[in-house]
Order: sequence, then structure tokens, then C-alpha cells
Amino acid sequence: MKIKTFLVRLIFLLTILVPQTKSPNNFLVRAENATESNQLNQQFKQNLKEMVADKIKNIIEAKKKRGWVGIITAKDETSIKIETATNQVREILLDTQTTVISEQRKPVNLEDLIVGKRILAMGYLNSDDLLLGKRIQILNQPKPKNRFCLVGIISDKSVNEKIVTLTPIKNKDNPFQLTINNQTRIRSIDQNNLDYQDLSIGNKIATIYQEVNGEKKALLIMVLFPILTPTPANESRL
Repeated sequence: MKIKTFLVRLIFLLTILVPQTKSPNNFLVRAENATESNQLNQQFKQNLKEMVADKIKNIIEAKKKRGWVGIITAKDETSIKIETATNQVREILLDTQTTVISEQRKPVNLEDLIVGKRILAMGYLNSDDLLLGKRIQILNQPKPKNRFCLVGIISDKSVNEKIVTLTPIKNKDNPFQLTINNQTRIRSIDQNNLDYQDLSIGNKIATIYQEVNGEKKALLIMVLFPILTPTPANESRL
């Protein structure tokens, strides 16, 4: 009886004093928790990075990017003014960070921006509608245009000369005389050759003409409406 009591007490003491061995499952749980925590940290860092990138993008986009083409009309130490094709006057601010490129696409100085030069100015538009010039490209001067194309209605036709009065569809208040000569090609919309005598008042035509010393000379006339057929005198040319 005493031996039995002694064994029970010994087992009890061993239970208290001997540390319990941790189950392998506990290590797996803790490892899984640590992995999950690292993944959450990585995800948080990625989300933060994306938020910062979006913020920077929004800041950049808040500056309105613009590009203007025009002729320099005035210049001082800090800005130039240009006149655009629509007759608008725009001001471009200059600083030491403004890059100027020549017609040959080589870097040049701000001093090369002179009145009369045609330029493409690129930069950011500020709240005062002024362009903060970042890059300015000096452009070649466009060649004078001496050929024109338009659509109009024949409103009058000369009997003695090969001249018609043409009223433009988009500018009816400005009719003009169009001279036709032996070099003028006159065709129907289905590509039949026509002659001056085939043209009539009310015909809708498309024309390419050349302006020489103030005279508008037709190079090509195409009758759009009505659809015309060549006169017998012209059939031999088909």
C-alpha cells in the first residue's frame, strides 16, 4: 500500500516538473501563421506602392500637357508670344530648363528663337493659361500653297470665254470666277471625259485649281451632279 501511494505521488511530481514536449502540429501551425503574416506584409507594401504611384500619376496629370504651333511674334528674356493658324495669340514661358531643337533636330539656344520663326511649343498649361515651355521645336517654313480644292455650284457661265462662276458650298457668300483652258480635264463622276459645253448652271462640281497672278485656273473639274454623259463631239476621246 505504501509502495502504491509512493508511485502515484512520483508520477504526479514528474507530471509537474518534466516539461511537456511540444507537438509537431504546433510547429506547423506557427509556421503557417508566420507565412501568412509575411504574405500580408508583402501585400500591404505592394498596395502602398501602387497608391503612391497613382498619387504621383495624378499629380503629373493635373498639369495639363499642351502643344502649340505658331509663328513667333514677340520675345523677351522670360517668354515668347506666338500667333497660331487660328489667329490666337499664345504666350510661352521660358527658363533654363527649356530645351530648344533646331530644324535639323539639333539642340540650340534660346537665342535662336527669333521673331518670324515657326515653332512647336510643348509643355504644361498653368492656371493663367500660360504654357510652361519644356521643349520647343523650330519648324521649317511651309511652302506657299498654290493649289486648292473645293466643291461648289456653277452659278454662272460665260458664252464668249471659258469661264464659270463658282459658288463654294461652304462659303456661299464668296463666289469666284474659274478659268478653264485646254489643259483643264473635265470629267463626270463615272470618269467620262466632258467638255466646257457640257457644263451648265446648277452643276455641282469638285475642282482642283491653281492661282496664278490672282487668276484661278482649273486643273481638274469633276461634275458630281447631275450625272452627265459626253456630247457626241467628245465620244471619240473616250
